[in-house]
Amino acid sequence: MAAGPWGWGLAVLLLLLLAVLRCAARRLRSRSAAKSAALSRDGDVSALLVTAHPDDEVMFFAPTLLCLGRAGARLAVLCCSAGDYYNQGEIRKKELEQSCCLLGVPASSVTVVDHRDLPDSPSVEWDTQLLASFVLKHIEANNINLVIRSFCSMEAP
Repeated sequence: MAAGPWGWGLAVLLLLLLAVLRCAARRLRSRSAAKSAALSRDGDVSALLVTAHPDDEVMFFAPTLLCLGRAGARLAVLCCSAGDYYNQGEIRKKELEQSCCLLGVPASSVTVVDHRDLPDSPSVEWDTQLLASFVLKHIEANNINLVIRSFCSMEAP
């Protein structure tokens, strides 16, 4: 069965699309490598990952932390709750510290807020001003110049 003009046209289009995608992938890899090289040359990046719960750091940000660590950034994690919804806050804090250690974040750079007005509960809306005050204090006290956050709202930029 011979391919008609539509068949050949579709085949050519697919080959062109494949070539464009491969080119785009190469460009993205080279940009990422260039950014990592620039970061390691500068060496003055102090990154803070702000998460809502223990395990967010590993579930959503392991590649980010590993890449920043390899590039020479100083890493810190600020977790805004102990993850105590199922009364396992102490266990989850220890797991957070162990996870961060594996991701290149020293235990001394892992902070859990664990404030009574920021409970780990889906039925409680956190006070954003209170939360912002904790984050700002941490940024200022540790000379943080890169903040990565794991939660957002419709109002957040």
